[in-house]
This record gives sequence, C-alpha cells and structure tokens, in this order.
Amino acid sequence: MAQTRQILEANDNVTDTLREAMSHVPPHLAAGVAQKFTALFEMYEEGHDWKVPAQCNVEGDLEARRKFYALKVKQVRCYGWYYRGNFVISHYIYKKQQKLSKADTRAVQENYRAWLQTIGEENE
Repeated sequence: MAQTRQILEANDNVTDTLREAMSHVPPHLAAGVAQKFTALFEMYEEGHDWKVPAQCNVEGDLEARRKFYALKVKQVRCYGWYYRGNFVISHYIYKKQQKLSKADTRAVQENYRAWLQTIGEENE
C-alpha cells in the first residue's frame, strides 16, 4: 500500500498568515483563490505532483541542502518544504513584488528550524 501524502502546517500561525494574505485579494477573486489552494492540496494528497513552474517553484535554501518552495495562486504564495513525502506549510503571503523578500526567506528558515525541533529531528 502506498504511503499517503499529507499537507502539514509547520506551526499554529499558518491559518493567521493565510487570513492576512487573503485580506489583500480582491473580494471577487477570493473564493476562487481559496478553492484553487484546496484543489492543489487535494491533488497532492491523492499522489499527483504540482506542475513546475505553473503551480510550484523552488524558492530558496534550507539547511542540509534542502530547498523550500512557493505554491502559487494569483498573488498569494504558500511557502513550505517537502518532508518524507509530505508538504509542510511555513506561511502564506500576498506577493506584491516578483522577487522573493529576505523577510520571507528568513521566516521559512526559522519556521523550518522550529518545526524540526518540534518533531524532535533537529539534526535532520
């Protein structure tokens, strides 16, 4: 039996960052953005990979040669990393510029380190 893939949240603030990012989406687009993220997560959990670069891009580096990624829907980005077949969400942002901000890179890296400590795998 194949291992099921899951979408995990790195911390308790993920929902707050989603709410903040969605507050910048024009009201007539908000439902569509939310539905698209839901569909992308369901697709991944069912074993389908996201399309690069249309849906997901490598965005930066983590420790131990790991990478972090941005899942994209309109101007909302879901940053996270893969861990043992699962996708772990670091946080969401409403992207106002094309270039990745240093603040978002730091946030993902800090969330990654904290998450590893939480699951007891600091040396992963």
